[in-house]
Amino acid sequence: MSTSPRKLASLLTALICISASAWAASSVVQGEVKGPDGKALSGADVRLQRKGDKTAKVTKTDPRGRYAFKDLQLGSYDLTASANGMAATAAQNVGTSDRGAVSVNFNLKNQTGTAAAAAPKKKAKKMVWMEPEMGSHLGGRWVEANDEGADGVNHTDTVKKQDTMRKMLSSGGANRGGN
Repeated sequence: MSTSPRKLASLLTALICISASAWAASSVVQGEVKGPDGKALSGADVRLQRKGDKTAKVTKTDPRGRYAFKDLQLGSYDLTASANGMAATAAQNVGTSDRGAVSVNFNLKNQTGTAAAAAPKKKAKKMVWMEPEMGSHLGGRWVEANDEGADGVNHTDTVKKQDTMRKMLSSGGANRGGN
């Protein structure tokens, strides 16, 4: 029984493809996400990123709180689970296996007591309009003021003095330079 070179080449190509697919083994990372009450969280985000890779895969949990990442290359991965109003939880250096799925489960906690939740509210700044100084060609400006005024200066007295000087100059009541 003789085989033609074409049949031999086809058989060799098929054998190479089969052995290559055996070497390119893939893995699965799966698990479930539960909330603070211990119940499954539907719609939680689970993020998977391979070590040394800048791209990440993201999936959402199903109605039973389960997730799965399939057809992964063998290697080490970081996973993060998060949901609205709950602190994100991470699992690092999760190694995949060609012998079956790797399970990683998450139990999320409420976000109370974290630095982000306890951040104080910003106090509004109090701004005061400062009229231009007498004899200056520069316009007025806004300055930040505390309860006493900008840098502890009592601006009410300053504004009253400037208004008094303007009234005197406009009415001709002040001496304008020595005549």
